[in-house]
Amino acid sequence: MKRYIVPGYSDLFDGELPEYNEVVRDIPSRMIIEVMSILNNTLLNKPDNIDTQAFLTASLIKDVESFERNRLLGKIYSFKARNREDFTLFAARYIVEVINRELIDFKDNYEKLKEINDSEITKKYGLAIFKAYLIVVQEINNKDFDCLTAAVNDSKAADNHFIQRTIWPVLISQFEFSVFPDIIYESLKAFSFFLLP
Repeated sequence: MKRYIVPGYSDLFDGELPEYNEVVRDIPSRMIIEVMSILNNTLLNKPDNIDTQAFLTASLIKDVESFERNRLLGKIYSFKARNREDFTLFAARYIVEVINRELIDFKDNYEKLKEINDSEITKKYGLAIFKAYLIVVQEINNKDFDCLTAAVNDSKAADNHFIQRTIWPVLISQFEFSVFPDIIYESLKAFSFFLLP
């Protein structure tokens, strides 16, 4: 398992965090699921490096107005400069969550799909899908941070099981997204799990 620092919506866009459902209201669920599946497939089949991340970003925002695209790319490069080695923009954990949300709240508006051919998807909806993805990233990261903070505070106050209580709360939700398990890391998690009271 590799640790990444992924920018959320507030890192790349100004203003208040919008609601996910508000951003994707007019986009058919099938279209969002298709785009996320393509992103996930690319992540799984290409090397895990900055070139793959740049390719995916460019694919989503290629049809955005040049001023907005340059502003967005500037913010992405600035975020990457602050977080050098651990930077990534797209990760399976967040992509799967977007797909999950769309499957749960499936919008069956096929009329819009009939109006748009595949080459126009990113032109009309690329930026909105990108924003929706970043909203999900920020919501998950905030939830993980709150969970970890609560675990740290609880373990400090309760007993001496600090390590065990801080490893599992955040990592358990990421367990299924480990493509290549590390035997030492997995052993540490198992050891921590069995030591909990």
